[in-house]
Amino acid sequence: MKYTPDMEYVLKHNVQYIQPLRRNGLKVCLSIEGGGTGIGFANLTDPQIIDFVAQVKVAVELFQLDGIHLRDEGAGYDKAEAPTVNETSYPKLIKALREAMPDIMLTLADDGGTTATMNKEQEGIVVGDYIDLAWNVIWDSPVNPWADGSERKPIAGMTKERYGGIALYIKERTPEDMGFFEELQAKARVITIDEGLGKVAVVENIPYRQYNLETMVVDGFKNLLMCFHDNNDGNYPKYSAAVQEARVATQFYAFRKDW
Repeated sequence: MKYTPDMEYVLKHNVQYIQPLRRNGLKVCLSIEGGGTGIGFANLTDPQIIDFVAQVKVAVELFQLDGIHLRDEGAGYDKAEAPTVNETSYPKLIKALREAMPDIMLTLADDGGTTATMNKEQEGIVVGDYIDLAWNVIWDSPVNPWADGSERKPIAGMTKERYGGIALYIKERTPEDMGFFEELQAKARVITIDEGLGKVAVVENIPYRQYNLETMVVDGFKNLLMCFHDNNDGNYPKYSAAVQEARVATQFYAFRKDW
């Protein structure tokens, strides 16, 4: 397992950057992705799984983290020399991580790629029995795997309440994008309020105190929060999500890159 330079710095200085967040009640998980070598979660051998899990456990304990997030992206499975992807490697890895660290938070990014075959038991492994949360990572497109006709299928053993179908990518948008937000909200309300998916939403690319984007970030959070609320009469109100600036500023500054 290799770290990016920024990740390595933050982890090595976790007392300064990570532990204050945890003391404020936030959960800090290490997000692991592919390294472009052709080896990824979906083509590991059993010995490689054992070795990888041992490395992850050392990181979690050494840096006092709350858990692990798995996102099978950028592995380089299309490389000519890459081992063949199979349906059992990823579930085996998830099971091994849970058994090695039963008390951590273990979450999964579901993009419908190598997670697609987790909709059924693999060599006796029901993936949903080993993970705490899973969420859709197709940005700006709400997904409900339990919906009739959905191309995405539910992960075996996963309940609706532990699955997040809403994923928002923060970026500069034009005034014409307002229609996009309204459509996103409408679809998101249906899958959370009407269809019972969990109140789990994912936001990516959160900037640090860039004033041209800051309002967009806070508005993005408000838009997501609005998707979880209804006034119980069948109508979807404009829910007002009050954000305390002091709290927001604290969290923004906690992620400041000052090295």
